[in-house]
Amino acid sequence: MQTDDGFGRQKGCLSTVDSENIVISLVSGVVAGTFIAIADRLLGDRKSIKSQLFSLRAQAERSRAETVRRINKEQDFKRRFDLMEAALAETKYHLVQIVEENIIYDGTDGIEGFDVVAVGRRNNSHFFNNKVLIIDRMGKKGVYQLQLRKYIVDGKEFDYFAGAPQVRGKRRLRVSFEARVQEGKHTVSVAFTSFRDNRLLGKRELMIDSTNWEDHDLFFEVSSRQDSLLQIIDLFQAKPGDLQIRNLVLAEQVRQPRTGGGHISASALQALIRSEG
Repeated sequence: MQTDDGFGRQKGCLSTVDSENIVISLVSGVVAGTFIAIADRLLGDRKSIKSQLFSLRAQAERSRAETVRRINKEQDFKRRFDLMEAALAETKYHLVQIVEENIIYDGTDGIEGFDVVAVGRRNNSHFFNNKVLIIDRMGKKGVYQLQLRKYIVDGKEFDYFAGAPQVRGKRRLRVSFEARVQEGKHTVSVAFTSFRDNRLLGKRELMIDSTNWEDHDLFFEVSSRQDSLLQIIDLFQAKPGDLQIRNLVLAEQVRQPRTGGGHISASALQALIRSEG
């Protein structure tokens, strides 16, 4: 039974509108609470994930640094090992072999006039003064090319460096001389060419600009079977002036086994080093 509350409203029951408001309020509260809980959980998870990611990144960086350190350490060890191995091989090589030189041309007592000849263009000249070879450059253009035409091989004189067909591999040659200039700079090419067809076999270039005598040592490898010629070519000079050369020597380096030579073990080598120390 419903009664009037004096304001025209019924007592003892709820209106439909009030019921709907209550339900909406309850649902809204539940949804809001659920959303807050989910948001807190998500935010908490994001902070945790972010922290874990930071930790993983730091760990990865430490691992990378450690890996780089180990790689560098291994590379350094390998480099040291290779150097030690190379030094050991070189030491063993020289212990069981000695280097001898066969003099093919010796100009230490002076370069004779018929020992070298000029080839190619003749716009410049050369002459000898106290057995010193002097290349007189009257201009900057062109080149001046000389050939050594005296070689002593096995006690016999040749006008070329005779090959050795019975020998395999390369012949190791050393060319040494002293040189100076009157003034300016001279670019000089020292080369070996084939005697038959003038084919280039090996070349070294150097700048000579000192007015004082300076030593030069050049090394070449040519085929053992090849007949060859030593060429000295004055390529360029900054201004007209003389290039002077003396004490010209051509030598072939030959490695011979030591008496009692042969394979040397690492232990024997160590014992030898200790005894030498």
